Formats: sequence, structure tokens, C-alpha cells
Amino acid sequence: MSSEDPFVPLLGFEEASARRAQFLASIPASLLEQEDQLPKTLAHANASAQAKLRRIYSLVDEFDEHRRGLVACGEGCSACCRMNVQISNLEANRISQTIGRQPVALHVSTFHSPSKFMGQPCPFLVDDSCSIYATRPLACRKHVSFHSTSEWCEPEHALKSTVPGVGFSGLDQALFETSNRAGKAVFADIREFFPHLP
Repeated sequence: MSSEDPFVPLLGFEEASARRAQFLASIPASLLEQEDQLPKTLAHANASAQAKLRRIYSLVDEFDEHRRGLVACGEGCSACCRMNVQISNLEANRISQTIGRQPVALHVSTFHSPSKFMGQPCPFLVDDSCSIYATRPLACRKHVSFHSTSEWCEPEHALKSTVPGVGFSGLDQALFETSNRAGKAVFADIREFFPHLP
């Protein structure tokens, strides 16, 4: 069958949905509770914004342990690095500490259609690997494909298909509130914060 066959996406979706269900069933209730309570936990924590951001990243990485073997993602796969990558100014500042360059000082959030940066590599993608992997933002840490291959993440297919995902409202709210407490929260694509990297 060709990739244009109308039954291919449906079959792929069913397989991916089954993998997603397996992932959800494997998550301990205590981890789900931590994610749900994270905004409240961080709001009462006596810690810096960067320390709170590390806690957000640490928690989402715990979910990663439960999706191993169920996702197409792996070293050398960089299809998702050619999509929109929405980050906060707090995350941009954390990245700047890693690379030693200041981000663009944005004052207003910008939200784009999924097609805006489709196919454009992230400025930190080097030889199909993330050069800031340990500091990668929440959007990157959350993003996975429950398909068995990266085909539906490739730019030529990504906007034509619906893939089963998982929402992390506690993590998202925690990032927004932590960013906002550190100053006005500004969200934009990573390419807007770092447009002129060599």
C-alpha cells in the first residue's frame, strides 16, 4: 500500500492508540497525583524559579520511564525538531545559561498555527541531535509519537494526520505559573527567542 492509501492512517492510529493506552495504564497513581498537584506544590515551595523549572522537568522525565518501548522516539530521530516548539521566557533564560548567549527579549506572547515552522529545524538541532538535550524545554520533553515509526512526525505528513496524544495539564499550568511569578510570562517559538545562532 502507498502512504496515500486512506486506510493506512486509520490502521496506524489504532496501533498508536493501543500503545497510548498501554502507557496510560502503566503510570502509577502516585505519579498522576504529583502531576495534578504540581502547580499547587510549586506555588507553596520556597525555591527559585529555576529550581521550580528543574522540578517540572524532573517530573515529566518520570513519565518518560513508562513510555519506553511504546514510542517511535529515540536517538537520531529528529522529526519533531522541525515543528513548532513553544517555550516560555523562563525556559529561554535557562537555555541561555547553557549556551552562554542571551535570548531575544520578547514582551508579548506569540502563538502560531502548526504549519508556521513546520520543516524548519530548531536552532539547537545539530547533526540530527539536540545540542541542549539536558536543558530541552517542556514542549520537547512532553512530545512523543505512539506510532511505531516516525513517519507521521515527518513534516510532509505531520499536518495531514491526527495522532493520539497525552495531555499534561498540571505540568503546563505549573510552567505558566512559575514563569509568571518570575516576571511576566511570555511564550513564543524557540526560534523567536534564538533566531540568529551560528
